[in-house]
Amino acid sequence: MVAVAALAVTTACGGTDTPPSTTPITMTTTSTTPTTVAITDAGRAVGATFATSLGTALGIAFTMPDTESACTGSSLVAALGEEAARKVAAADPVTLIGSKDVAIAALDACVAGATLAGPVTMSFYKGLGAATPTDAVINCVAGQFGTKVGTVAFLTMAANTSGSMPKELIATFDECVPPDEVADLLAAQFEAAGAEPEVAKCVARELEGKVTLSDLAEISGDNGNIPVDMQAVIDDARLACDATG
Repeated sequence: MVAVAALAVTTACGGTDTPPSTTPITMTTTSTTPTTVAITDAGRAVGATFATSLGTALGIAFTMPDTESACTGSSLVAALGEEAARKVAAADPVTLIGSKDVAIAALDACVAGATLAGPVTMSFYKGLGAATPTDAVINCVAGQFGTKVGTVAFLTMAANTSGSMPKELIATFDECVPPDEVADLLAAQFEAAGAEPEVAKCVARELEGKVTLSDLAEISGDNGNIPVDMQAVIDDARLACDATG
């Protein structure tokens, strides 16, 4: 699963939130193979195995298009030799050391951003107890991932081990999730923390455009301690909602 513990928030209207556990999400995507690597039967087999290993390590169930998995596997075979490539493909990607850079390069070269963007974004929203992200958000994330899917994948796996989302992914969501959807995410968090639904929505709307996902990640990184200036913003939002009844 994509680590989302960074989005716990403490407010006077709800206490400390423990994000709901995420459930692996299956999403099939299609794309063209963005490379000219020679595809081989051995590469196809290696790629299929590696795609399964990668999905397990990421904690999200996703389908890598056959063209992309064949390309990735063939790239591994070309770089490492068939026997070594088979071992790498079957291993837990998190444990890769000497061949990690080769695996990242193969994924970067062969896998389109859209293949990973949908599952990662949907898992992120699911972990917050939020609604499904819009196509516009997913497409934006795919564009941000670009030809760096391998890099993103290994960052995500490292995050799942550490329990916190990498700054690079937070920055991507800051870029792609519009303020009104951030407010929706906030409302879901406040409600999960115990706030009444209408109060949660009101406070979240008052905070729209004032609090980012990066702000929430910073709070989590400081053990839930809210900076004084941000607490003041949250308090003002709550007071505004109290005033309107």
